[in-house]
Amino acid sequence: MESYIEVTFLTNGFIILLSVQIAQYITLRPVDTKNSICYALLISLFSVMLWEKWSVYMLITLELLFCLTLFKYAIKTWIFAYLYRWLLMLTCFVVWQGSFHNLTWFVPIHCPFLYIWIGCSFTFLLLYKKWNLWVAKRSCLYTIYVLTSLGWKKMKGYLDSGNLLQENGLPVLFLHKKYGSVFKDKDIHYIQMEGISYSNTIETIQTQVYLAGCQKHEVYICLQQEIKLPMHAQVLLNMNLMMMG
Repeated sequence: MESYIEVTFLTNGFIILLSVQIAQYITLRPVDTKNSICYALLISLFSVMLWEKWSVYMLITLELLFCLTLFKYAIKTWIFAYLYRWLLMLTCFVVWQGSFHNLTWFVPIHCPFLYIWIGCSFTFLLLYKKWNLWVAKRSCLYTIYVLTSLGWKKMKGYLDSGNLLQENGLPVLFLHKKYGSVFKDKDIHYIQMEGISYSNTIETIQTQVYLAGCQKHEVYICLQQEIKLPMHAQVLLNMNLMMMG
């Protein structure tokens, strides 16, 4: 199938660059943007310029070389980026056909490559802009173990510095009401929660929790009907709990 070398070079450059950016989000192992661009352009360039029988081995060698140099401290990012690259290339192949050479998708002439370029560029810039926010949210995630009627349950906790609520010296955590069934044998304790312009009485359950690598502590858990936390966290943590060790 006929392809334009220049179009294939640029298209795969965009795909590789986007794959690296997505991989950084998954692994939280950042790679310098200049290194990412260098990696994307060089791999794409050699993929379309080498036409010998040994070309594919040359590309594999280059990949390993980049893995041990540019991705020296982010090898997991390189692995995920490579997997995502293949996922994107195979998706394009299924939609627009084309061919493969040197482990690279060659873009067919009839493919609307401009849409691919625009889509990859837009997604890359969006991820690039949101990177700091993503890292900040991920840094607030903690693994927490909660004592329930069925034993210790592992959950994902999100730390909100605004949650300082305490009762009798014990921090109050918030959990979605759908988990209420695992606290059937726990007594209900009522706590008055007051803010600047509101006052509300909430139902809580006293139980034990501990963060990974820390000691067990008594806490109150409030089961809320609606609680939406970033990163699919299940428990809203309390700053006072974090200072207990």
